[in-house]
Amino acid sequence: MLRFIETIKIANGLPQNLNFHQKRLEYTISTFYPNIEPINLFNISIPDNIDKNKIYKCRVIYADKIYDIQFNEYQKKEIQTLKLIFDNYIDYSFKFEDRSRLINLYNLREDCDDILIVKNNLVTDTSYCNIAFYNKGKWITPKNPLLKGTKREYLLLINSVIEDNIFFDQIKFYDKISLFNSMIDLEEIVFPTKNIK
Repeated sequence: MLRFIETIKIANGLPQNLNFHQKRLEYTISTFYPNIEPINLFNISIPDNIDKNKIYKCRVIYADKIYDIQFNEYQKKEIQTLKLIFDNYIDYSFKFEDRSRLINLYNLREDCDDILIVKNNLVTDTSYCNIAFYNKGKWITPKNPLLKGTKREYLLLINSVIEDNIFFDQIKFYDKISLFNSMIDLEEIVFPTKNIK
């Protein structure tokens, strides 16, 4: 049975961007398990003992039902370098629990902090983040990421990023890169594109 993950940021004791997580979950379930009872992420209870001054990661594992919910204090990774990795066959269009292909690619990073995956000559994502490149006052995010993340959908909605195809040999024309996901905001992790090797 295929299982999937939603990773939800808990800040000030409240889930963030929950509408976007629910929308993605519903699309996933309608694709793989169209005949089941609806799963409603809004029904998840936040533990009373979490510290509202800290950020937590809520990890929901589901398929035909919710199999596990975990709450852990969030520890942000320090990312300042990326290794270009080429894979024309990788598919992570749904947030699968099985990340073995991504982990195998991540293990090729050598002395870099993470990887930047190139598929059919187009830049996609890192091992766990969507990305945006900065040029001429605009943040550009790849039109065809490996995964359409919830934060990416939100940033597109509010016009903080715009979509375009970015070929790997065009990286040098951008000033800097930002990594983001459900736990990390745009411009929270930023470094020069020269740090992409």
